[in-house]
Amino acid sequence: MYRIPSLLIPVAYLPGLLYQKAIRLRNRAYSRKWLTQRRLSAPVISVGNLTMGGTGKTPFVIYLAGLIEALGYETAILTRGYGRRKPGATVILRPGETGITPMIGDEPALTRRRLPQTWMGISANRFQAGTAIAQQATSPVFILDDGFQHRSLFRNLDIVMIDSTQPPDGERLFPLGALREPIAELRRANIIIVNGDEAATVEKSLRPYAGDNAVFFQCVQRIGALIPFTSWQTAGQNATKLSDVNLQNKSIAAERAQNTLGVEPTDENPQTDASFPRPKSVYPVAAIGNPERFLSDIARLGIAAPGFRFFRDHAEISRKAWTECRDHARKLGAEAIVMTEKDAVKFSVTPDFPVLVAIQSTELSDEHRFREILKKLLF
Repeated sequence: MYRIPSLLIPVAYLPGLLYQKAIRLRNRAYSRKWLTQRRLSAPVISVGNLTMGGTGKTPFVIYLAGLIEALGYETAILTRGYGRRKPGATVILRPGETGITPMIGDEPALTRRRLPQTWMGISANRFQAGTAIAQQATSPVFILDDGFQHRSLFRNLDIVMIDSTQPPDGERLFPLGALREPIAELRRANIIIVNGDEAATVEKSLRPYAGDNAVFFQCVQRIGALIPFTSWQTAGQNATKLSDVNLQNKSIAAERAQNTLGVEPTDENPQTDASFPRPKSVYPVAAIGNPERFLSDIARLGIAAPGFRFFRDHAEISRKAWTECRDHARKLGAEAIVMTEKDAVKFSVTPDFPVLVAIQSTELSDEHRFREILKKLLF
């Protein structure tokens, strides 16, 4: 998660006050309808967070899309596409249509691999992208990715993701801390999903800030499969849904959740390809918002990590950086480098060292209740 160097705190204090004032004024303007929200012609579900850094939004968006499709609707995902080379361009992907990663960003590219039959709108102007999709899709339900602060677009349901290892109630507002907006704004959320094992404790600490009708759920995201990079890459080239190859959405797609080996992976025994036995030690490499959680997930599998290399969120791993990672991994005796799918989608180097891609699974507590909320919204 974002942390400001201690030496910069005095310098950032005044800008922090100005930022806080601007955020409060903007939120007040929307709350009092001085600023109006534009509406799409179909339901919109926002998935966002209060903090900078990874809370598990992208895996949950993929999970949510699976639930919506199971209810018989087309899913349309609206995202800004951070890290893409042409951020001002609007890209619309029809079901089955692929896109070049630099054009859409790493997180949309990952979502596309998992959900090749969804509509996707990648644009800073989510209303414009959504309008274009609504004119073509039959019965879309829009998922507004990272949308809690994108208040210019009306949403029917606001979902906020919270990382249990980094609860926002102890944070300060940016740039002095990781909060994107004051924690009191949590009252706008309809659903609050605590990602991690300490959900009860986090819920208790956040309940005073939530609205009276807000519903809390616990989400658990873990590594459900370890796939050699070449196998993972081939699956994408063949336009195969990764949910057909690995663990994803157990409860609604039990048949599809069987992997290529025909073995159901578990937290204690994640799937690995037959050509690469489960390693005893790995060297994690990642450019994600919360790399510490990635390390914890690997440790939970009982796999040692004698070293690691982390980059800033959304960064690409250059050939030079890869060489450094490979050499360090070899020096430490690691059997393989392991990276997330978010990193793998933009990994352009031909690996000359074993590379495994960690595939996350998502489970939601009381999924039946969550489904009922979706049904009330959609029917």
